[in-house]
Amino acid sequence: MKKHYFLILILFATITPTYTQGKLKDEAALQTVKQHLLADNIDALSDYLKSDKPKRFQSKNTKTTLSILTLAIQLGSPKAVKKILKAGYEFDKSKKENNIDYDWYHIIERGDAEITQTALANRYNPNQRLSLRSEDGQTGKITYPIILAIQKKDMMSIFLLLKNGASPNAVESSYFGRPSNKNRNYRFNNSTAYDLVQDWKEAKDLLRSYEAKKIGEMKQFGIPLEVKEGPVRVRKYPKTEESPTLGFLKKGSIVYALKTGKKETIDGKKGVWLYLVDRNGMTGWCFDYYLKFINKY
Repeated sequence: MKKHYFLILILFATITPTYTQGKLKDEAALQTVKQHLLADNIDALSDYLKSDKPKRFQSKNTKTTLSILTLAIQLGSPKAVKKILKAGYEFDKSKKENNIDYDWYHIIERGDAEITQTALANRYNPNQRLSLRSEDGQTGKITYPIILAIQKKDMMSIFLLLKNGASPNAVESSYFGRPSNKNRNYRFNNSTAYDLVQDWKEAKDLLRSYEAKKIGEMKQFGIPLEVKEGPVRVRKYPKTEESPTLGFLKKGSIVYALKTGKKETIDGKKGVWLYLVDRNGMTGWCFDYYLKFINKY
């Protein structure tokens, strides 16, 4: 999984642009806006909004642009965010160039409760699907605002998102390679919001009060497989030694893989450990040599 997450980080670094010049190649305009925002000079910002100067700034290296509203979020100015919204500008709800929603990343990263509440009050979707993928579609990640807030350890953002309708069962999914019966060089992982707060009691209790679930209770997110040889052991841990047997899967049984473990060769058989759930709700680890994918991916 280290290789997988390394590639994801490369993707984030690659597509997150550094905004340096305006749409009209007016660096002075961008610096003027920054000065107004940093000084919280709302009157000067108001005059700028009424002018014909650039309201969107473009990266030097990509076609992705940064709106004046997103810049206000990045620099942490709640008053400016409200002023810009009142002037008729909208949150950047999608960025088709890279299939990523920048504003939620900036909002959560900033961690300003007033800005978060302003976004939600302006009908910004707390269940916005945030996705990132490579051009060939082989590597990607799907996440949600509440997952970002959990990863940032921002309790106030978690509370505000849940209060405004965020799903307590949001699932973050990441993948490297497309799993198939011929390809064993793949990795994927699914984790619910609740899975990610097991060592954080305050957030765990809050999510549980909203009936949050673990990924083992969410088989609809799993990749379906059929047991081709059986019976097959389901183990507590992804290894054969010191890993209690939790049960057995019969030949022909349908299971749902939720995440991958390590690649391994056992008795000359190469495969990948899979964390899965069967139709009866049993969860555990199984060696994929004995399984076959039902659908093509």
